[in-house]
Amino acid sequence: MKKRIVSILAREGITQVGFLPFRDSRVINPHLVPSGAESVILLLAPYDCGEPFTDGVSAYAHIDDYHRFYEELYARLCPALEEAFPGASFWGFADHSPIDEKDASAKAGLGVLGSNSLLINPVYGSYVFIGSLLTDLSIPCQAQEVRYCPRCGACKAACPVGAVTDDGILAERCLSALSQKKRLTEEEKRLLAVNGVAWGCDRCQTACPYNQKRAYTSLPFFLAHRHGNYTADEVEAMDGETFSRYPFSWRGRGRIVENLRGLEQAHPIPAPAKERDNITVRNLTSEELHPQMLQTFTHKQNISAQWVKNSDRWVLQKTSLRREWSDEKRIWVPQYLRHQLDRGGAVIGAFCGNRLVGFACIDGILKGNPEKYTNLTMLFVDDDWKRKGIGKALFRQICQCAAKQKADKIFISAVPSYETVSFYFAMGCSDAKVKIDNFIDTEEDRYLEYPLKEKDSILFT
Repeated sequence: MKKRIVSILAREGITQVGFLPFRDSRVINPHLVPSGAESVILLLAPYDCGEPFTDGVSAYAHIDDYHRFYEELYARLCPALEEAFPGASFWGFADHSPIDEKDASAKAGLGVLGSNSLLINPVYGSYVFIGSLLTDLSIPCQAQEVRYCPRCGACKAACPVGAVTDDGILAERCLSALSQKKRLTEEEKRLLAVNGVAWGCDRCQTACPYNQKRAYTSLPFFLAHRHGNYTADEVEAMDGETFSRYPFSWRGRGRIVENLRGLEQAHPIPAPAKERDNITVRNLTSEELHPQMLQTFTHKQNISAQWVKNSDRWVLQKTSLRREWSDEKRIWVPQYLRHQLDRGGAVIGAFCGNRLVGFACIDGILKGNPEKYTNLTMLFVDDDWKRKGIGKALFRQICQCAAKQKADKIFISAVPSYETVSFYFAMGCSDAKVKIDNFIDTEEDRYLEYPLKEKDSILFT
């Protein structure tokens, strides 16, 4: 029975699963307990994408609200389980649950309870969202003894306000709790600003030894719905629908904007970081694709994790690889780009002044039937200019070129590094439904596709 449930969850990418008799759970919301509940299935959804942020916003708030993830998951999962176990009922919860999900997860053997009050899983550390499925199915299982971390004191030492104590978290001191208050005193605002906190705080997580070798998420929802560093102006300008997607939206726009503004005033962005304001993205001509085009372009990719196909699913594995262009490659690339241009493709360049800081290319020949695919053959950003929105700008511009070609989709034979695939997922790509042999670089690549939308045919300003 348990193996069958685990198998169904694995199809959704959920690999950390535990079981607990309902009688051994700690009920905190009796009115939510479904009639006839016999067992609890605990599941962990890892969310950390491995991307560092510098805006003072906790990692969990850089992705769409996880409640959406669980709503979508349960909409598929509960019918699948009820089909597998006729006559049984399943009810899904996350956060607002009948039971203490953290306590239940520890009793189900999914991790230890840390001094920072978080559940720490041996695979994903504390960067997980807990979900619980209650069922009237009697699943053979028993509660395990709750285990605790060894109290090394790392999280306690890392907290700048002394909120982590031997007796637990002092909520009145915690910077994360402080950042989410409806109203703040001037002293509380100062505390957030000087400690670099705008929303939530990850200090006790990043200091934890258990988190140093954690695995990153492989769940498409979190890879596809990531957001880079926030600014006060950006959040203030978000339309209501966009703003509502993020975890801080429940408190209202005023709190996060005020916190970000205070942080920006206390720690002004250095002038060089604003160079992206001067970036221009345009089509390149054949004359610009000369042999010296990439002589100052920096490209060295250190790959610490990559996707590997295991049977019918992708698995993230640690590795240690380095990709770097040779002098010969720097000369060959412009020749290749010119060839693509000559056969009806498009080459886009991103510039800061006269310096090329990124480029992208699509083939001029469409493949596939009935849907027509164009091939994204290259997209590179200079190492010194990454995380400035240049890759996104290049991708958007190349989508316009593909739309002009009358393509339905873009095919990408992506280097299977975690960083590369995460970027394309964030842009809205997904695993390709078809394999186009002419567009494949290597068999080890992860094949992706991007469906062109009506907006892709509209020029961006």
